[in-house]
Amino acid sequence: MTEKNVFYKTTLTRVIISKILDQKNPDIIKATHVPGFANPDKIFDRNKDRGYVPDITAHFEDAAYIYEIEPDNSDMPVEKWRIFSTYARDNNGSLYILVPDYIKEDVEQELNDKNIDAGVIYFETA
Repeated sequence: MTEKNVFYKTTLTRVIISKILDQKNPDIIKATHVPGFANPDKIFDRNKDRGYVPDITAHFEDAAYIYEIEPDNSDMPVEKWRIFSTYARDNNGSLYILVPDYIKEDVEQELNDKNIDAGVIYFETA
């Protein structure tokens, strides 16, 4: 991961955690990229063949929300998104993918084409 992408992921992780804490009262938040939080657990597909660690998870009494930060569209990790989306749905939650504004439409199109249930949150770039 490039230094720029690490910066984006660290900054956005802090922003998302702040928003979650302001708007909801999660039982636990786990996050990579930010000291002071435990890393999220690896989430596997139903066959336990593949697994990925999300950037942020927010757990509530009866729901799990996943936030995945994609700073560019050089690689659209469709399989990872599909696993996260299925896990979130199975746990009464949602998957949110955070992207820069200039790839928002590409990501939305890819999610639509691959029939992956996820919200897209974008951040403006200069």
